[in-house]
Formats: sequence, structure tokens, C-alpha cells
Amino acid sequence: MRTLATNSRNDIFIDATGAVSVVAEVLAVGEVCKGRMQTRLNEMAFQYDEGVPFAQTTWFGTPNLQAFEAASRRILQDVENVNQVTSFSARVDGNVLRYDATIETAFGLVSINGGV
Repeated sequence: MRTLATNSRNDIFIDATGAVSVVAEVLAVGEVCKGRMQTRLNEMAFQYDEGVPFAQTTWFGTPNLQAFEAASRRILQDVENVNQVTSFSARVDGNVLRYDATIETAFGLVSINGGV
């Protein structure tokens, strides 16, 4: 598995050789998982039923961390080469919902984190 790498600002970038940076295997699965966690439900025109249901779990009223975790685990489990989500935690930090996940892939373990 291969995909484009992103930097800390979630932008693709040029590597030291002057080419667009690409990652493979475990790092590629991690990049795809991070992208999936940033996709909102109903955002994609041709996959309308995919994405994290942020409106239902986090944006209206008190965030429902259990529902967010369940939806996130389901979304991550659907990524190619993901065997299982071994751990997932979510917490509210001020006005930001933050998450950390450890994912067992066909290539090894990868950890991702983010905030909404």
C-alpha cells in the first residue's frame, strides 16, 4: 500500500529529492486512517453514507464520546489493511474534541491522533 504523505498542517509536500512525498505500508495506512477521521458524514458526493457523524456525536449539545468512539472505530476498521483498532480514546479539551487511536495493520502498529 502506498499513498501521499502529509505534513503537520495536513498538506502534501515535496521531499528532499524534489518529488511529492509518498509513504508505504504501515505509514500509508496511518495516513489513510487520519484522512478518514477528518471526513464528515455526508461530505463525499459519491460515498454519501461514509464519514464521521460529527453533528450527531460532537457538535450539538454535550459531546457523546461513546458514540464518537463507536463511529470512529467502525470507520477505521473499514480502511484497507486495518486488522483492528486496538485502543481508542476521546476527550474534550476546552472547545476541541481530541482523540488518540492505536491501530493494528497488516504491516504493524500505527498510532494516530487529532482534534475536531
